[in-house]
Amino acid sequence: MTLALEGLRVLDCSQGVAGAFCAMQLGDLGADVVKLEPVSGDWLRTIGPYQGGESAVFLQVNRNKRGIAVDLKTDEGRAVLDRLVEGADVLIEGYRPGKFAALGFGYEALSARHPGLIYCSVSAYGQSGPLRDAPGTELDIQATVGANRHLGVIGQPPVRFGFDLATTAAGMGAFQAVMVALLWRERTGVGQHVDMSLLSAFTAVNQWTFSAEHTHDEYEGRPLLGLTEPPDHGFSTADGPALINMRGNEAAWNELLIAIDRPEVLLDPRFSTPQGIMDNVVQLPGVINNTLKDWQFEDLRHLVQDKLQGTIVRMNNLEQLVHDPQVAALGMIQTIPGHPTAGDVRTINVPWGFQDELAALRRPSPTLGQHTREVLREAGYADADIDTLIAANAVAAS
Repeated sequence: MTLALEGLRVLDCSQGVAGAFCAMQLGDLGADVVKLEPVSGDWLRTIGPYQGGESAVFLQVNRNKRGIAVDLKTDEGRAVLDRLVEGADVLIEGYRPGKFAALGFGYEALSARHPGLIYCSVSAYGQSGPLRDAPGTELDIQATVGANRHLGVIGQPPVRFGFDLATTAAGMGAFQAVMVALLWRERTGVGQHVDMSLLSAFTAVNQWTFSAEHTHDEYEGRPLLGLTEPPDHGFSTADGPALINMRGNEAAWNELLIAIDRPEVLLDPRFSTPQGIMDNVVQLPGVINNTLKDWQFEDLRHLVQDKLQGTIVRMNNLEQLVHDPQVAALGMIQTIPGHPTAGDVRTINVPWGFQDELAALRRPSPTLGQHTREVLREAGYADADIDTLIAANAVAAS
């Protein structure tokens, strides 16, 4: 089995999620990814919940990597990284702008010696601009982009998304940019400095919102106005909530109301016309849920999807999602065996499908310093030299 990026060497010097997620995807495609952590460990290791003493989120975003622990505040530790860079195709760092350069590992310094190096910087706000040096978290970026205004209740402050959209978007965006830079290097022989920020990534995914809210067509823009209307909580069924959509066949709402024996709702001025229903559809569940709660989901699905050509899906929680037959058919939930302390790790599979097997889940995330000796030997260090580095606390090994 030959994976897509076999032979590619990646140094993941980031901490947290975004840079690690980028490096993980490169590893999923076969790259040899070495995760370089401080001797105290990536701060993500301190974030619970835990599995076998290991951070569960660290386990998720650091699979398919080997781990090495190095103190870059020491001369010896910096010399280790300097040697590792010699054999690297890609370096990923997640420090605030200028911090990694202050350690002697900025793009200009490294590219002068390694002109083919792909150097990816992942930060909150990017490498330039008035917020360049500002700290930034997932919540900060959600608020800055305005994503929160699409959630919540009228008259109350907006609420956050329940998972890290900006951070993971930045990780995926960085991965895409690194792949483009590798293609560019293949064509030109020249490396590249990739600047990926949480702010740019999360701004970039607002294509539909941007279009809708910059149009003069109120009908198209209205659904995206966030807190100017109540949130859509979906419709009740006897076996859980469902989301129903009749977009493109608005008159089908009339047929649905008649089919569930609620024709009197059509006398309500809010729902008396197809346009009225679309304008007020977020208020419809509160009117008909007392009827729909007695309908089995499959019966309602047959009515909405098969007869009325609308769409209807269950509003899943995570446990329902991972057991969904369609998710199972796509093979999206897998198990990586053999972690030294956490045991078998259940994980989300790669999202890509290939005719040939170009990606694979090959190894669990490393324990702190698990592969320090192995990686340093490959870099040319003798065992006695590695022992000296460990004794000087320049590196750590488990």
